Amino acid sequence: MRRGRPPKPASERLSVVIRHRLSKQEHRKLCAAAKRAGLSVSEYVRRKLAESYEVKK
Repeated sequence: MRRGRPPKPASERLSVVIRHRLSKQEHRKLCAAAKRAGLSVSEYVRRKLAESYEVKK
């Protein structure tokens, strides 16, 4: 019997890794902002990036 959640559909899988260098201070700020938002650092960065793609009126 297989345990755990069912696999996500291919369209929802996260497969691309982006590496970025930060100073220790930038990393602390990023982690603190993610924590305040109640998100993982990865999810916080994904959402902030998505916001930057949107056209503002």
